[in-house]
Amino acid sequence: MSEQSGIHPVPPGQGRHDDSFLPEAIREVRGTVTPGLCDLLGGTLDAIDDALFELANGARSNNEQNRYFETMREIRIKRKGIEKQFREALANLFRNPPGSDAEETQDQPQSVDADSLSLVDNDDLEEQVAINAMITKATVSFQGPLLQLQTRLTALYPDHDSEHPVNPLAPEHLCGAFRDACSDLDIQIRERLILLKHFDRYLLASLGIVLDEANRILIQAGVIPDFRYE
Repeated sequence: MSEQSGIHPVPPGQGRHDDSFLPEAIREVRGTVTPGLCDLLGGTLDAIDDALFELANGARSNNEQNRYFETMREIRIKRKGIEKQFREALANLFRNPPGSDAEETQDQPQSVDADSLSLVDNDDLEEQVAINAMITKATVSFQGPLLQLQTRLTALYPDHDSEHPVNPLAPEHLCGAFRDACSDLDIQIRERLILLKHFDRYLLASLGIVLDEANRILIQAGVIPDFRYE
């Protein structure tokens, strides 16, 4: 590898929590996009709060109204924890990007097929179907920027190549981070789907801006500036 790439082999025994092995360009991307994604998450949670309040006001029964108000209360109480866990997940996605043989099966949204239906309950299945639909939509919507960023980051990360590409900002990783951050919420599937709907509408829908900024940083750093694809 060339010295210009800024890549240095990870010293034996170096902990994966040490960011010093990351090229400077990757650290710059992370430092730029993480605050933006956290701001988008904050806007998502604000919108969820507003939506739950409106649903509670329009509820047809006291029981339904109480469910929405209890969900609002639960999210407000645990909001700081959700935001903290999401922020830490982003840091870890850049530090230990999914994609290697040891990591690609961990903490990723699982696809649903006929053989797996009997292994999950209806609520888990419904949630996973919603997540898969969100991932598919975002991947199609931002196919070009995602491919560019994946190609550039793969060229920078040690131990990754075109056969083992990597992209910490891939929709499946962001959805997984949000799902995990909300896993401690004591709410039912109807309310979980409301959370996912707003994450899709307010964060994933704005992912193109984040990807463009990440690609801009890498282009300025000279990382495959003349990217071409068909």
